[in-house]
Amino acid sequence: MKESGLYITFENIRPLTEEGVDIGKRYWENFQLAQGKDPEEVQNHLARFDVEYFPLTVEEHLKLLRKTGFRIVEPFWYSYMQAGFYSIK
Repeated sequence: MKESGLYITFENIRPLTEEGVDIGKRYWENFQLAQGKDPEEVQNHLARFDVEYFPLTVEEHLKLLRKTGFRIVEPFWYSYMQAGFYSIK
């Protein structure tokens, strides 16, 4: 990426507390059920957390972006277990 280039990404994230993880998973469960997904399929999907799926915290994402050479690294959107980041080279 050239100097002053802009990188935008949206990532799944790990909440800061176990209670936050529980809240986020309940929110995601309720959303999937409201969309008509089969309850067993929803539970199988949620069971992936920390087994097949290992999300990073917001701070871990920021550190990785800084480590890869971005001089400006900022979150610009955050909702339950997802966040958007922008970085400038």
